[in-house]
Amino acid sequence: MSSFAVDGLVSGLDTTALIGQLMQIERIPRNRLQNQVTQQTSTITAYQAVASALKKLDDAARALTDTRTWTGVTASVTGDALAATAKPGAPTAPVDVWVEQLATATAFTTQAAYRLEDQVVPAPTIDVTRADGTLVSLQPASGSLQDVMSAINSADGLGVRAVAVRVSTDTYRLQIVSTTTGAAGGPTSITGFAAGDLVRAAGQDAQYRVGSTDGTGGIVATSPSNSIIDLVTGVDATLRRPGAASIALAADTPTTVSAVEALVTAANDAIAVLKKQTATDPNASSRGPLASDTQVRALTGRIVQAVTDALGGASAATVGLQSTRDGTLVLDKETLGSALAADPAAVRGLLAPADGGPGVVARLRAVVDAATNAGSGFITTAIQGRETTKRDLQTQIDSWDRRLELRKATLQRQFSALEVSLGRLNSQSSWLAGQLAGLNAGLGRDS
Repeated sequence: MSSFAVDGLVSGLDTTALIGQLMQIERIPRNRLQNQVTQQTSTITAYQAVASALKKLDDAARALTDTRTWTGVTASVTGDALAATAKPGAPTAPVDVWVEQLATATAFTTQAAYRLEDQVVPAPTIDVTRADGTLVSLQPASGSLQDVMSAINSADGLGVRAVAVRVSTDTYRLQIVSTTTGAAGGPTSITGFAAGDLVRAAGQDAQYRVGSTDGTGGIVATSPSNSIIDLVTGVDATLRRPGAASIALAADTPTTVSAVEALVTAANDAIAVLKKQTATDPNASSRGPLASDTQVRALTGRIVQAVTDALGGASAATVGLQSTRDGTLVLDKETLGSALAADPAAVRGLLAPADGGPGVVARLRAVVDAATNAGSGFITTAIQGRETTKRDLQTQIDSWDRRLELRKATLQRQFSALEVSLGRLNSQSSWLAGQLAGLNAGLGRDS
């Protein structure tokens, strides 16, 4: 609703200021509601900060339930005959390998050298017999070296690539190489070239011995590729050259230690957020928005207890995980590393049992779930309740805004009517004064 204020043209009153002062009084109930909205917003933000910190703690705890965190294995290779990687669960016994030969691809090479525009195919037709016996016919634009290469490289699913190898100034030999290695890979024949010009060199399988470092003994194995899945169970290898290599396999303790360290960091971060949001010291510069929520205040102790309370007579302190005097957690990584080296199954059983049974991680996740569960968590419920209250308060504020707008318009109309009335009275007063002056003048002449 639009209206305008009329300052005291007749009365001399500052109408705008008067209306503003009156509206300040009228707005007091509305401002009280707005203060409540601000308070609810602050409280909701505090709950959300706690929920976010707990979510990060749950993420760190869940990482420790991943089997790969506990069964990782590292592979360290001595010698450059191969590279190796280990998968979770791989045995930690050493593996010796002797690479006798690498896998190679079938290749066809012209014996003669040509310029790119020279004819290498008498008739512009090439027949390729693939390894499975199927025949593919190609029709290059011409029989030139350039067109033959283009026809081969643009054919879908042919399984070969053609290149021109420069052998002297402006002259090249054509080489057609299978895209797969191994004795059984690549075309068995390519026809269309001059008799005897295109020579085939058959590919070969890789051959190696597992358990040998000198080419004798061990287990002989072959592979059509130099990339070998499960050279031994859980260990993949890429053969690089003939020769010897030794693969040392060890439990990936650093990854496990890092995961536990991340859990401690997330727990301490959550504790720090809780202490800030629930601060109760009356002398503090600001009281925590959640200082009166006893359930949230209790979370700090519950997190510490979940880690430090005994489990079946064992304590997390035995693996380097314990609390400090200031109510936070600390991890002795050296102690944890030693425990993992001595008995990794026992450490896992204490922190995150493979069968999902009770452990430090399960207890921590239970604390988080009780607070943040989407359906029943007390922090989730608290946020939802305050969001509802905030919406109700905002509805009341919106109603007050409409009411105040109408009230301001009413005051503006009333003051405007006052000015009009005063103007009329002034006009009447002026007229009456004129009449009296005229009457006085007439009486003067009559006397």
